[in-house]
Amino acid sequence: MRMDATSEQQAESSARRIDHSALISLSDFQQAHVKSSGTTKEPEKFLDLGKSSDLYKLDDPLADFHKTPTHRLTSDTEAHQHKFLFGGNAHGTLDSLESAIGGKANLEMFPVKPGNREQMDHIRTDLAKGVTPEISLNGEFFRGGDKAIATGRYDKQLTQMAHELSQMKNPDGTKAEILMRFGKEMDLQHKFVGTGQDYVNAFQRVHDVFQNAGADNVKMVWCPTKKVDPSELANEANPDKYWPGSKYVDVIGPDGYSPKHKEESFQKIFEPFVDLAKRTGKPFMSSETGIHTDGMTEKQKSDWWQKAFDYVKNERDKGTDIMGVGGFFRHPETNETLSDNQRKVLSHTFIKAEGTTGSGGDAVRPPHEPPHSDHHGHDPDHHGHPPDHPGHHPPTDHEPPGHDRPHHCHPHHPGHKPPTDGPIPPDQGHRPPIDGPLPPDHSPIPPVIDPIYHPPPDHIPVPPVVDPIDPPPPPPGSNPPADILFGGYTSGSWRGNEARDALDREIGGKAELEQFYRPMGGSITDLKNYIQGDLDRGILPEVSLNPRKNDFNYTDIASGKHDQYFRDLATQLGNMKDAKGNPAEILMRPGWEFNLRWMKNMGTSEQYVAAFQHMHDIFQQEGANNVKFVWSPGSKLDMSGLGSEPDLQHYWPGAKYVDVVGPDGYCNRDQSFEQIFNPAMDLAQRIGKSFMVSETGVNREAMTEEQTADWWRSAFETLQRRQAAGLDVTGVAAFMKAGDFGWGYFDYNISKGAEQDTLRDTFLQ
Repeated sequence: MRMDATSEQQAESSARRIDHSALISLSDFQQAHVKSSGTTKEPEKFLDLGKSSDLYKLDDPLADFHKTPTHRLTSDTEAHQHKFLFGGNAHGTLDSLESAIGGKANLEMFPVKPGNREQMDHIRTDLAKGVTPEISLNGEFFRGGDKAIATGRYDKQLTQMAHELSQMKNPDGTKAEILMRFGKEMDLQHKFVGTGQDYVNAFQRVHDVFQNAGADNVKMVWCPTKKVDPSELANEANPDKYWPGSKYVDVIGPDGYSPKHKEESFQKIFEPFVDLAKRTGKPFMSSETGIHTDGMTEKQKSDWWQKAFDYVKNERDKGTDIMGVGGFFRHPETNETLSDNQRKVLSHTFIKAEGTTGSGGDAVRPPHEPPHSDHHGHDPDHHGHPPDHPGHHPPTDHEPPGHDRPHHCHPHHPGHKPPTDGPIPPDQGHRPPIDGPLPPDHSPIPPVIDPIYHPPPDHIPVPPVVDPIDPPPPPPGSNPPADILFGGYTSGSWRGNEARDALDREIGGKAELEQFYRPMGGSITDLKNYIQGDLDRGILPEVSLNPRKNDFNYTDIASGKHDQYFRDLATQLGNMKDAKGNPAEILMRPGWEFNLRWMKNMGTSEQYVAAFQHMHDIFQQEGANNVKFVWSPGSKLDMSGLGSEPDLQHYWPGAKYVDVVGPDGYCNRDQSFEQIFNPAMDLAQRIGKSFMVSETGVNREAMTEEQTADWWRSAFETLQRRQAAGLDVTGVAAFMKAGDFGWGYFDYNISKGAEQDTLRDTFLQ
């Protein structure tokens, strides 16, 4: 029987609305969740904050707000309204989030992949503290993306995840509520995971799998960016707008930021989505929001948050179910470090700051912690990027590192998107039904189930086979070779000691080298603090400075436009000490993989050389001799003709300017370590420079665990032989991340079986 639109909407609203009684209020932050009283009395209104000039005279303007009953009457209709959540993400831990915002949070967002024990434990930790987790499950986590999910290929993994989440409890033993963004910002990432129809099919499939598994406590959050126009959306699905339909969506939770050099209010960004939530009877929250640091005065930034609160307050007073606001507080362009004034506004509006209240009503709260304190991260890898990426580019996720196509595939970079050609095939609209228990043939995908994606031959030139040098035995009585440092990068770096602990767990031992990504022009203080955290643990830091951020192109660098930034950076890093009080060695690779397509738009090879030389000269002038400049090409660069003198055609600054030859290179099929890195090792030995591997990994999708373990053993033995022949080997940085980078799924993570055992027997012994 088909219900009319009104009945259907009411039924869906009743069946799918979230029981906010399980969500804790900020004022009762450490107490157990409580059941809804079911009261229908008229709630007390928000306090009128009046003029912004009176803002800081208030002790707790949200005292009544946090007592808002779970029900209220609006226009003679009982409307469900959730208690309010505020929080977000800042370097991936609750501690760093609360440090960033200057008070308690009861909402934390972070990514979760099926089977990741650390991330599942993160959810439990939040729940134990009365914090609602908002997890992100993205199509890019799965080989084949949304289309593969929609066909049921990953039903078993999703069912296992759903079952585990369904068993999670609040401190009082009640079933815990968990928010889940599937395929966040799908309108930006769809070219990497599928079409709009693929996304809708996958969203619906995930919803059905979780419902069949009994995970009705997991609430599906629809999270586009503000670029999607929701004005025409209603209950029915609309693949053109990535809308799965109200039957499958529990929360309208978009991402949106006030853009660079132009103020855009919270209301303007999110009001169209609030209207959609009203039409469909769903709660609304902003999953991610923030302000670009450029183009606004400090007062304008503080006023932006105040006006955002005023809008939320006004809507909730009218009965609108706005359940929360999540900020993204870790990107250098979106308030990575909120000012005291902004945090003061937040403490008197969206949050209730920790600490006592002194004279004048100013809340005493913990100071903003430096990045080297015990933080835990996310992408995250980047948006990723990597880096976890590697860093977040609002409104997308992490800043990813670039990758060498013959040996390394990289996540999405702004402006570098594979085209999506042709119409959607008819079969993309098909979504196999889920009725009853899952069929037995939905088994886990073995490491190699489908042929690995091979880009066109003109994109993947086969590297020449270079015979390894057969070194002579070391002379009698010579000193043994120095240790080869081992470590690298793992998703969610830039998180402090918790990130370093995660790196140790990933490689199966103590990391001696950490490689991480930062934008040129970013906070020097934050960078220095993070480096000091490495040094205090006896870890050699390798900083990858990205010129793509903040308009640092090669021409401007070479011309001196950014000299003050580099002089300040050199002064700060040049004075750093290690844990023993000695001058600290720091590796710095500016503009890595400059010969690859994703970095080539920064300038020509000549401009790169001029910029590299100019940065090096500044550091020498400032006396920062402890900072070693790493030349880091993608390994497919022809280095056979390079020597002491600069070679502008081949991006070579010359031996005078290079301290370490540190290329990136990956084994995606069957390339040996020698094939990938012998040309660079030969160059380093010819000119008497140190050699290191700045990024490497073995694609587990194309090789068995035994093969990947053998590859690492061969790498270690090769470096030992080269050491014996006189090559100065600094270390090896593994890049540990998995994802569909646009031309196939690649998994460079290290297994906890044979690979870790091999590393413990070789690099980590």
